Amino acid sequence: MSPLASKPFLSSGLIVLAFLVTGCDGSNGTDGISPLTPPNPSISVPPSSSLTTTAPPTTVTPSTADPTWVPIANGPIANQVRALLVDQSGDLWTGGPGGLVHWDSGTGKPTTYAVSANPENTNVVALNQAPDNAIWVGTFENGVAKFDGASWQSFTTENGLLGAHIISQTVSPNGDLWLNTKKAKDDSDPDQEFHFERFDGNRWTKEVGGGFSWIGGLADGSIVGARGDTGIAKHDSVIGIYDGQRWTDLGLIGQSITAVTVAPNGVIWVATEGDVFLYVEGAWKRLTPPWAAKDSASVSSIAVQDDGTAWFGSSFGAGDFDKCGLRMDYAKEWGVFRYDGHDWTRFTEEAGLADNKICTITLDESGNVWFGSFDRGVSRFDGQEWKTYAVP
Repeated sequence: MSPLASKPFLSSGLIVLAFLVTGCDGSNGTDGISPLTPPNPSISVPPSSSLTTTAPPTTVTPSTADPTWVPIANGPIANQVRALLVDQSGDLWTGGPGGLVHWDSGTGKPTTYAVSANPENTNVVALNQAPDNAIWVGTFENGVAKFDGASWQSFTTENGLLGAHIISQTVSPNGDLWLNTKKAKDDSDPDQEFHFERFDGNRWTKEVGGGFSWIGGLADGSIVGARGDTGIAKHDSVIGIYDGQRWTDLGLIGQSITAVTVAPNGVIWVATEGDVFLYVEGAWKRLTPPWAAKDSASVSSIAVQDDGTAWFGSSFGAGDFDKCGLRMDYAKEWGVFRYDGHDWTRFTEEAGLADNKICTITLDESGNVWFGSFDRGVSRFDGQEWKTYAVP
């Protein structure tokens, strides 16, 4: 029986280790992509499995008062970026411990929003835009909020959510919001309760599974879910696809997963402690990056452009819940790497990147690549030049 069928996804206390790469800015030709063992076939979850325990859908009324989101004074803490979004109008949104920042593309000015009762701990960890243009804001402690550009709606355990601490979220093509949440704030409790839940705009449904470090959507509405190791000495990271009724186990990669993304063409990219894997046409392939065979790697985020160019951000010490770890003076951060299908190129502060410690990456429809840093704002790369966005 596969890990997906035998037990729910349980989040790990994953510690993402550091890049120890000796190369400097430039290119390393790397063509070798080797196939791996094919994944397990689609697995129906047995009726007796705890994974099939699904709570009846609950119709809820969103709250407009608790918690209340309000504009606040801009401050340096807003430059700690843990989530990034460029919306359909081209505006930039960033989230982190300092709340939510909206950069107006017309004026270039930032507006910061936070929970009025607890602005210093709003802690935004996830951002998505729905087909109706609304912005979904996932927080670590204050549930999830929806902003339509004029008003806020808040969702907590008081009106539908099963867990107020958002670990990961995504929006499917039909507009459904998918969340992985947890009940307790204490990360050290291995028995705390995790939930995988969906909101269709009217009601919440507890779905099969839980404990995902990362979730993302495919074009057909299926959800990709992944978690890291369940123990320091184990390499049992799990990744699978959920069609709304059952999970398809994509097989164990054999290394600790640190970052996942779905490319525009549907290829799933996975970074581990020392390799990069692609799930293409039902099979895994291994891609050898410049940091392979070094002591360790610390890929924190991946983004893939329409032409297949992949970007990898690094952050020493990032974990499942803190999203970016701590800045450690003794550790060298490695910036970002670009893979164009043949060559690898490294970019650092010397090239124009705001910070070598990168927590998240996103793309926009114009082909720009955006990098959220640990505490120095956002860098944008248009293919030629770099620009930094930092809250004063």
